[in-house]
Amino acid sequence: GSKASDGGAGTDADRLFRHIVRSGHSSTLEHLSFTFAIEGVSRALLAQLTRHRVGFSFSVQSQRYVRMGSDDKIGGFDYVVPTTVTEDKTADMYDFVYGAPMEDRPSPEIFAEAMAIAQQTYDKLREAGVPAEDARAVLPQAAATNLVMTANLTALLSFYSKRKKGRGAQAEITELAEALRREVVDVEPWTAQFFEEV
Repeated sequence: GSKASDGGAGTDADRLFRHIVRSGHSSTLEHLSFTFAIEGVSRALLAQLTRHRVGFSFSVQSQRYVRMGSDDKIGGFDYVVPTTVTEDKTADMYDFVYGAPMEDRPSPEIFAEAMAIAQQTYDKLREAGVPAEDARAVLPQAAATNLVMTANLTALLSFYSKRKKGRGAQAEITELAEALRREVVDVEPWTAQFFEEV
């Protein structure tokens, strides 16, 4: 197309999009949709992500039908470690099994032990004959999942405005918001200005 007649970047098509959005007619952006394969995010992130319903569709890996046992095909559940857990922090611990205080332990070690206990508990329930759909109740919020998500551009811009860095969102979903923005802008560079304005 021809150069934008408003003196802005891009073509007249870019000018038209700028005009539409600035005029408050953003519903036209709902016709643009993007589909993402999202892998290895926590169930905690999933709970936050699925709060955004309008303009989004989700297909999530099932914990009911995907067996998460140590001896199953996937070899146990994967989990996401929050970045604050990996920082150099320690805590006094109490050994609930033996009833004795323990020395300071680093937070990554404490977290890994909690995940191992959850895995062992899941395995024991399955071994006892509890169906996977019920045994999964002991899996933690950190358990990793995969999903396919489709969203229109208006919905993505709204999501990004609420979950981008500096808005008080949890780190994992902030990282996802930024990754989604990068993917959209890589495919459709003209959208960068809209992400900058939200």
